[in-house]
Amino acid sequence: MEIEFKDLLYAQNNNVVSGYVYLKEFNYIFKSGMAYALLGDASEVVAKLAVLDKRPTKGSVLVNGNVIKKTAKIENFEEIKKDLVYIDFASKYKFVKNNFRDELVFWLNRKKMIKNVDKLAVQSLMMVGLDETFLDKNLWNLSSAESKKVLLALNLCLNPKVLVIKDIDYGLVYKDRLNIKRLLIKLKSRYDKMLFILSSNCDFLIDLVDKVLVINNGEIVLDSNKDNYYNNLIYKYIKKPKIIEFIKYAKDKGHELLPYTDIKELIKAIYRDVENKR
Repeated sequence: MEIEFKDLLYAQNNNVVSGYVYLKEFNYIFKSGMAYALLGDASEVVAKLAVLDKRPTKGSVLVNGNVIKKTAKIENFEEIKKDLVYIDFASKYKFVKNNFRDELVFWLNRKKMIKNVDKLAVQSLMMVGLDETFLDKNLWNLSSAESKKVLLALNLCLNPKVLVIKDIDYGLVYKDRLNIKRLLIKLKSRYDKMLFILSSNCDFLIDLVDKVLVINNGEIVLDSNKDNYYNNLIYKYIKKPKIIEFIKYAKDKGHELLPYTDIKELIKAIYRDVENKR
C-alpha cells in the first residue's frame, strides 16, 4: 500500500488567492508498515487528504495507483475508501445502537461487508484490552476511556489498511496509553498497516512512530527519523518529553549518556554510569 502526494497544493476553501495555503507543490510517498507523526499547521489537512476526506486544490493523491484529483470522477471511489479510516478521538462519537454487537452489524452493513460478527467482535475487543462482556454493554454508559477503546475496536473490525489516529492518548491513564501504543506498533509491524498519528504528546510518539513530519507554511520543515528526538526544531511544535530533558541535563553535568528514548535503557545506563564512577 502506498499513498503519494504529487505536486499537491491545498488551499483553504480551494482559494489559492485569498485562502491560507496549507501545502505548496507538496511531494511525498507514505508506505505501509510505517507510522508517521504529523506536526505543524497542516497536520490534519495531510491526514484528511491521505484518507480522501479532502481533495487537493491542485496536483493529485495517488492511492495504490488510483489518481485522485480535485474534480476527477473515480469509478471505484467507495471501494478505495474502505481501506482508509480517520478516527478523531477528541470529538465525542455518537453511537447509533445500544451495544457493541448491534453497532458492529450496523457498521458492516453500511460498508457492505459480510463477517462472522461475534468472532470478529470478541477478537477486536481483546485487541484493545476489553473482554467479551462489552459485546452487550450499553454504549451510552461507558467511560471516556472505554468509549475510545470501543471506537478503535469497531474500526479495526473493518480491517483498514490506513488509519489516522487523532488524540487517542488524551485522557487515558498511563497503563492504557502504553497498551494502545503496543497495539499500534503491532498493527504497523505485524499487520503492515500505515498509521498517521496526530498527538501533542511526544512521550506517546516516542518508540511508536518511524517518521516525524513537520509541515508549516506549506512546506516540510522537518522530515526526521524516529531517532531524531534530540533535534530542537521538533519542540517548536510539541512539548519536549521528560526523558529528553533529563538526558540533556545529565550531559550538561558531565554524565555520558546516549540519546535514549526508552526509559528502561536509560535506567540501565544510569546504573552503568554510577558503577564506572565508583
